[in-house]
Amino acid sequence: MNLKMILAALGLAASMGTARMAHAAEPFVKGLETCFTYVPATESDAGKNLRVNVSGQVVTIQARGSGKELMVVMEGALESRPVLYRETWSEGDEYLVAVHDFSGDGVPEILVAVRGNDHLRIRILDLYSGGKTVLGEMVSQGHGIREARVFRQAVTMKCPQNNVLYTWTCHNGVFDFLSSDHRDNPSDLL
Repeated sequence: MNLKMILAALGLAASMGTARMAHAAEPFVKGLETCFTYVPATESDAGKNLRVNVSGQVVTIQARGSGKELMVVMEGALESRPVLYRETWSEGDEYLVAVHDFSGDGVPEILVAVRGNDHLRIRILDLYSGGKTVLGEMVSQGHGIREARVFRQAVTMKCPQNNVLYTWTCHNGVFDFLSSDHRDNPSDLL
């Protein structure tokens, strides 16, 4: 095989990879290693799932639609199919489901986020309570915030209108809120 054929094959493979990437929904919460996005309006009601190993036990977390309702459920050795999150979705809503250790105890928490036309909501759920315990909730509505970033125990949103950073950091299982403009009230984002 000559060099010209090798370069052509590499170019074709690269363009195929780019085409596949363009069709996959990009995560709108950056910095997560284990996550998936799910758009109920355009994807199968069968949903998507991820498997995570928690202290030697495999747990499956699944997002699936049923008509206009979205459910995130968990199954595995911890509990069988408790509904972690349920809501009626609107046209244009995108969901992101992830696991990340926010508390720093070596056991991941579950992150469920929804991005709609004018809002971004993130909810952090305790895995061992079957999602019944909400450790934190981050909400922005009407500020043009379209994504967030996770780094270690923190979730940060940046407002494109004024470049203010809004950060929720987990300390001892509770999320504290700070903003870079020192208006430390999360209701400012509503």
